[in-house]
Amino acid sequence: MNANRVTPASWRVLGVAGLLVVIQLVLRTWVAARGNFYWDDLILTGRSASMPMWSTDFLLFDHDGHFMPAAFLAAGLITKAAPLQWIGPVVSLVVLQALASLAVLRLLRLVMGERVALLGPLLFYLFSPLTLPSFAWWSAALNDLPLQIGLAWVAGDAIQLVRTGNRRYAISGVLVFAGALAFFEKAVLVPWFAFAVAALMLHIQGHGAALRTVARRGAPLWRWSLFVTGGWILLYTSVVSSRAAQYSAGQAVILTWRGFVLGFVPPLLGGPWKWDQILSSIPWADPPALLVVLSLLALLGAVVITLRRKRRVGGVWLLVAGYIGVCLAAMVVGRSGPNTAPVLGQSLRYVADSAVVVAVAAALIWCAPDRTNSEVSDHPALRWVSARSATALGVSVAFLVSSVVSTVAFSRSWAYSPTATYLSTVRASLAAHPDAPLLDQPISERILWKLATPYDLASVVFAPLGDKTGFATSTPVLRRLDDSGHVVPAQMSTVRTAAIGPFPRCGYQVSDLGFTSIPLDGPLIEWGWTVHFGYLTGGPGSLAVQLEPGKSVLVPVSQGLNQVFVRVTGKGTALQVRSHTPGMVACVAGATVGLVLDPGARP
Repeated sequence: MNANRVTPASWRVLGVAGLLVVIQLVLRTWVAARGNFYWDDLILTGRSASMPMWSTDFLLFDHDGHFMPAAFLAAGLITKAAPLQWIGPVVSLVVLQALASLAVLRLLRLVMGERVALLGPLLFYLFSPLTLPSFAWWSAALNDLPLQIGLAWVAGDAIQLVRTGNRRYAISGVLVFAGALAFFEKAVLVPWFAFAVAALMLHIQGHGAALRTVARRGAPLWRWSLFVTGGWILLYTSVVSSRAAQYSAGQAVILTWRGFVLGFVPPLLGGPWKWDQILSSIPWADPPALLVVLSLLALLGAVVITLRRKRRVGGVWLLVAGYIGVCLAAMVVGRSGPNTAPVLGQSLRYVADSAVVVAVAAALIWCAPDRTNSEVSDHPALRWVSARSATALGVSVAFLVSSVVSTVAFSRSWAYSPTATYLSTVRASLAAHPDAPLLDQPISERILWKLATPYDLASVVFAPLGDKTGFATSTPVLRRLDDSGHVVPAQMSTVRTAAIGPFPRCGYQVSDLGFTSIPLDGPLIEWGWTVHFGYLTGGPGSLAVQLEPGKSVLVPVSQGLNQVFVRVTGKGTALQVRSHTPGMVACVAGATVGLVLDPGARP
């Protein structure tokens, strides 16, 4: 069917396709709205608010091996528009998903035309739970949805370029490729996938020199994509530090097996139906054994039957296998280590983009010519069913129901995130205690683990709120946020102490002439410490406090006899203090160095 000539029947097909896209977006909006910020999301928002948005330090950042300046920029703009408000990410998720869905619809139309069969592969892409976790997690979606857009759009441009020779498709293709690459390094696969789709399409149509034809007619797109890839490699290697793989053969096998059998395969039938999670982690697929067996049999049956009934489809199955293999290999190499959980592959986000590949593969197989009767066995199991349309409709409905069941189950798990309640509690509690700031501190590990330091510090997490936050490097009253986000009194442990100084009724005299060294009773390792000391001044001013060697912290002081708690980072055997106010002299009577304790802990 000619994709460029739209008949009344074609309009009906496109109308149903458009309706399916709308239904998908409504369902995905519901899923997104029930979620909230999770883990890396708060790192993105915190960095967005605490660093200049257009600086290289912000955009060209090695984020756990990811190079994604466009994702940082998008997160920064959304955070600026709606600081720590989930509505901003929800809108971005739905917009990106709409673009991805329309790009896939365009590609399927270019492959199949406006035939009714187009709705099958489209239905799979739109509703497959394969893409759910990477959609619902905002920071993952900023990687994966642009990749899906790039895969579908550039493949469509490659087909059009080969068909028409119009170079505008090369220009748009390379621009979309460069954009996807700026969001996610995995987009380096986009031109290869586009080349494979264009070549397989010609091959299926019986073209005798498909590879040579696609290489020649699509040369502008491949050449410019190669230039973009080369420049990106230079930039990537200058930003991202290499990480030596820490995987064993046994771990690689386990991750690959789980990622394929328990992760990729069940969503082919709309699974996994069940999800599991620890605390507030991203849910991972936990399919029942029956579904796993049925999915594996269905996949094996699809391969066998299509190879027997269709001509020239072997390359299509190789494309699917190769792409899934690359996804799983990237997961093993990039995420293996002694602390890697075996369920990593069941999170689905490492194979989410394969939903585009499977949908296009199904379209290509459908368009492949049938074998002649003489080439097909008469075994009953391999005969085409006379009521093929009814069977296809039944399979589609069953897949849709299965997928909706999995989507609802995922949403129930994902909605248990404590982030929204924690953030709102912290904001209300800070507003109710404006009298003294809190020492900067890590937030609850239920929200962001300490492995994310320094981005787990409250001053960074709540930086999007600007001056509304109440965190500082010093305070006269020691308080902290408890695990639920309330401001509560705090205590500190004693790791090192400093004796009262040599000057009677003063201790240590501190002036603006230089640092006064206050010896501790033992050495400190490099860390973020809390220092407590009393002081006496004749007027207001500020003191500079540091460990040796370390970075000075300016501490506002009041007139008279007072105390202060200071957060400093450093090591050494002495505390160093000097007046930062010209002419001001202060007395410091000893000091205690330790850590702020969790509520209820004993000092």
